[in-house]
Amino acid sequence: MLMALVGLAGLLFGLAISTLLYAGTAAALGLATIGNIGGLLAPFLSPVLATVTAASWLSVAVFTLGVFYVWGYVVATLGVLGPLAPLAAPAPGIVTPVRLAVTLPEYFGRCFLIGLGAGTNFAAWALTPVAGGVIVGTVLLITGALTAVPALSRSRIYQGLMGWTSWLRPASWLATAFGLILFVLNLPTALAAFGLAALRFDFLTATVETAGGTLTAIGATPGSRRGFNLGNFTFVTPGPAATGSFTSPTLSTHETGHTLNAAAFGGLVNWVNALDENPPGVRRSFAYGELTAEGHFPRSGSGFGPGGGLVPRAFVGFWS
Repeated sequence: MLMALVGLAGLLFGLAISTLLYAGTAAALGLATIGNIGGLLAPFLSPVLATVTAASWLSVAVFTLGVFYVWGYVVATLGVLGPLAPLAAPAPGIVTPVRLAVTLPEYFGRCFLIGLGAGTNFAAWALTPVAGGVIVGTVLLITGALTAVPALSRSRIYQGLMGWTSWLRPASWLATAFGLILFVLNLPTALAAFGLAALRFDFLTATVETAGGTLTAIGATPGSRRGFNLGNFTFVTPGPAATGSFTSPTLSTHETGHTLNAAAFGGLVNWVNALDENPPGVRRSFAYGELTAEGHFPRSGSGFGPGGGLVPRAFVGFWS
């Protein structure tokens, strides 16, 4: 019961922050809000809006959203430090994937990020002068918020819903848009090297996977298997041999776990995770975004930990 209440508090807090930013943005742009949200929040927003231009408010809103995304990610990270501590010793060889115990801070932070992402998706659609935008935004808000319920987030059917609708979620576009650009630029060299074998599509999460290509190989150790994700696009090196099934624990399903992260949290979490996994954070497989993605189809074996040594593969039970 306590865990559920903490998760609900995190979800509502995330929704509250995104609602406040939505109401302020609507007022700054001279747009009406849904219901009487703008009127209810006017006492808090009017003093600020009276001193800034619309452009200034938009800058403040985007910056504030980013700050809260980082804050939620840090809170969730603090919640996994305890369960991760016993796994810090080197663990070579094959080991069973470790499901981390759910803690109150981790679940609060996770649900906060879900609420922030769901509210941001609604706000973006509600502020767009498109017929039916409010309806689309409401559907995305509800389906996104429900990923806070473990029974739904762990359902392969619901994951499919999140993956496919991620294409409609503006918050996920912060990763997917860059994925599309890299996909287009990298595709010619990938096709030249491997033909159509370089391209695959995961129908479970609506993710486009590219194997190989000159641009995605930059910085990779020659011959090493590596993958990374940008929303609904994943990239694997050095070629098709590095990929795996989309329905079992493989590098490919780890990367599609990031697709689901972007759908539920928003694409900004992918970028925060990149800074956590790589320099300056260098937490590698212990980065929070890696732990949630690994939970899509948990793999056995070992990964690299914060110190560069091998550690057991661990995961947060978000997607499984």
